[in-house]
Amino acid sequence: MNEFELIQTYFQRDALDPSVILDNGDDAAVFSPRLDCETVVSVDSVIAGRHVPDLCPPDGFAARLIGRGLSDLAAMGATPRYVLLSLSLPTLEVGWVEHFAQRFHQLCVRSFFIHKQKFLFKNF
Repeated sequence: MNEFELIQTYFQRDALDPSVILDNGDDAAVFSPRLDCETVVSVDSVIAGRHVPDLCPPDGFAARLIGRGLSDLAAMGATPRYVLLSLSLPTLEVGWVEHFAQRFHQLCVRSFFIHKQKFLFKNF
């Protein structure tokens, strides 16, 4: 069963709120909190051994993670405003995390500065 079949089979439901324009999209949902505003929310995972090599260097992992999110938003015609990070690690390797965090911050500043927006970090 692929990702889309999984969503369709187990998670596709009618929207409970009329402000939801597109739910369970391709890694993004669209809702309209006000009549003159649409918001696109994107979430994605990057899994070592599946999306990047098992021993992916931290800067490559950070680049892939930011790139996937920005790509999803661009595909929806959205301008990035914020980023939330959820990071799951099998073990805490301080050097890897320090390097990852540094590169993640650099990429966020570069990506979000271009759009002159803010970024947030959450859920570690």
